[in-house]
Amino acid sequence: MEAIEVCVHDFVSGVLENEIENVKAILLIGSINREKKIIQDWSDLDFIVIWKNFQKVDLGRLADTVERIETKYSLRIDLNQISESELSDITYSQYLYNGIIMNAIKRAHQHQILYGSLPDFQITDQQEKQAALFYINQMLFWQREYFIETLLRTNDLKDKFPQLLRRTFSIARASLRLFDIYCNPYEETIENIESIFPECKFETLQKLLLIKNNYSSIEVSKLEECLIEISHFIETFIPMVLRKYNGKR
Repeated sequence: MEAIEVCVHDFVSGVLENEIENVKAILLIGSINREKKIIQDWSDLDFIVIWKNFQKVDLGRLADTVERIETKYSLRIDLNQISESELSDITYSQYLYNGIIMNAIKRAHQHQILYGSLPDFQITDQQEKQAALFYINQMLFWQREYFIETLLRTNDLKDKFPQLLRRTFSIARASLRLFDIYCNPYEETIENIESIFPECKFETLQKLLLIKNNYSSIEVSKLEECLIEISHFIETFIPMVLRKYNGKR
């Protein structure tokens, strides 16, 4: 836990060093926030920075800060950024459809405020569902591209595979939001999916969970073997979810 705190503190200090007057809030989200531990060869640090004015951000200096932290601690940083007005001004906030940010800031247990405070904001349930639909659609087309442009021709599949695994589970979690179920842990996601679709078996998700929990020791050949299975799962799962959702409305 101490190593996490040092890394997180270093990141926050690096952002605030030159941007403190422009930062409304910095939030820690994601698996490290929930589980308070780092999984070797797997964990990312996920942050949300809410800027008072995004146009005043020194993007080059921010990129240098992220690179320094990633190199120093051998951790990947996923940095989500949003302007305060995009949350607090109805002119913009009604068109916010970023499911990661919306889910994290709307539910207190999904974030830890490291600096500052959240602005006043309003996110409707319907807006969250629309964001989930947008995300599912986006990920469908993303994975088709990712397979052809990256996964099926890379010599470094062990490095590229985690993004596919994470996003496959993200599709599942976004789908659950259409049925008013909000969860994050991988095991809980599978349990809830099985409750929504009791007639189906989700062996692919179970296999991916096993890979995730043993990623350091997984051989590349095992990852290669399940690539097409994952593609078939996504192509089958998304239409099934949309049919169920349309029948529910």
